[in-house]
Amino acid sequence: MSVPYEQAVHAQAENLRASRAVVERQLAALDLGRWSGGHLALVGMGASYNALRGVVPALRAAGIHAELLSASEFCDGGAQRLVDAVLAVSQSGRSAETVAALEAAAGLPKLVVTGDAAAPVAERGDAVVELGLMQDSAIYTLGFTATLQALGLLADALGEGELSASWDAVPKVLESVLRDASEFAEEVADALEDVRAIDVIANGPQLASAAEAGLLLREACRIPSAVYETRQYLHGPMEPLAPGMALVAFGSGREYRIAVQAAEIGATAVLLSTTELTDAAGLYVHRLPVLSGIALATLAVVPAQLIVGALAGRRGLAIDGFRYEQPDVKV
Repeated sequence: MSVPYEQAVHAQAENLRASRAVVERQLAALDLGRWSGGHLALVGMGASYNALRGVVPALRAAGIHAELLSASEFCDGGAQRLVDAVLAVSQSGRSAETVAALEAAAGLPKLVVTGDAAAPVAERGDAVVELGLMQDSAIYTLGFTATLQALGLLADALGEGELSASWDAVPKVLESVLRDASEFAEEVADALEDVRAIDVIANGPQLASAAEAGLLLREACRIPSAVYETRQYLHGPMEPLAPGMALVAFGSGREYRIAVQAAEIGATAVLLSTTELTDAAGLYVHRLPVLSGIALATLAVVPAQLIVGALAGRRGLAIDGFRYEQPDVKV
């Protein structure tokens, strides 16, 4: 049974605190040596795949050869013959493709991060980290941020070096983001109500935030969206951007100049940034807390969640599930 979208969004700080205690206890009891060396495949689907985007830079910085693949790609491309271990993420624990990927990885060490330790993905793992989640919304919200936190904690444990974030501070900062971004989200929802498509860009760990924002826009608001790494966006994908469309940019570097250009051509431009930036006509800017890495990705998605909730309401859409049910994506 799911809880209302808005309730789940606003429960995320409490959920992060509870989940962290559960995850750290499990990580302390695990021997992670089998996943700290060699070539590590990261596999997932949907929001879980999006969350994995956030941890890739941290793992690589820790000296781990991490390669992100959708679970279906892992099965179809023969990747299981080229890697030494697997990290699989499935919040539901029932994603059919992730189950299949774990089965295809027979003989490899398999570490599973999931919201349900009794689910099919957990049964196929050699080690399991359960998220310890509160009840989530039908379209995942608090589970996504908890997954990002768990992956950050896992990267810290695998790297055995400097912590990627002060995880003690993250829930409290998230509460401030919820307060500070509420009015901004309503203003942006007004501006986005009639757009026909939205591009979302970011780089580094915030690609996790951008990818999830793009997915939520499609799932909850039913607006066509596309997600690009910032520099890739400059190599052609930006060309259709025009009045009647929108750009949502996460970042404080090249993203600002792209957002200004988008506003100048008459598109609706939204920028989520950690730095003070010069105002530009037609550009909606919200300043994020000054954090970095996967911790910033955990917080950056929150204003996007608020925008999605407000925008869905303006479009008369209840965020209570999916219009097109697929009988073959869960087991």
